[in-house]
Amino acid sequence: MANTPKKNKGANKGKGVGGNGNLIPAKKGEVRNPKGRPKKGKAWADIANELLGAKEIKFTLLINGKPKKDIHLSTELTMRHIIIASQIEMAINGDVQAARELADRTEGKPMPMTPGQAETIDLTDIADALNNSYEERKPQ
Repeated sequence: MANTPKKNKGANKGKGVGGNGNLIPAKKGEVRNPKGRPKKGKAWADIANELLGAKEIKFTLLINGKPKKDIHLSTELTMRHIIIASQIEMAINGDVQAARELADRTEGKPMPMTPGQAETIDLTDIADALNNSYEERKPQ
């Protein structure tokens, strides 16, 4: 019986790991953590929206504390306008990915077909509709 641990009936109740016996309630009006939890940094989307909504962006890229590159962008509109305009220009010049991205952003991404749906589509109807559309637009 010498090695048997003694049953402790409340002597250290609440103390130690997971206990709260040594906590003292805050007095009325007392603030225990005046600075509170630190705020999170801005999310990527917040930073992107801030920069895209700007008319001018100036910053210096530092590497090992030394200036590496100065960046200065300016526009009469917003950076969003410039990016979208350049993406439209890329699509016009044949960049399929830029055209797809514009379509996805403006029209929404197409829903993927399940194997059962793909088997039920009659491609001749689609081809006929495209041909009719071409014939209507074809210069005379």
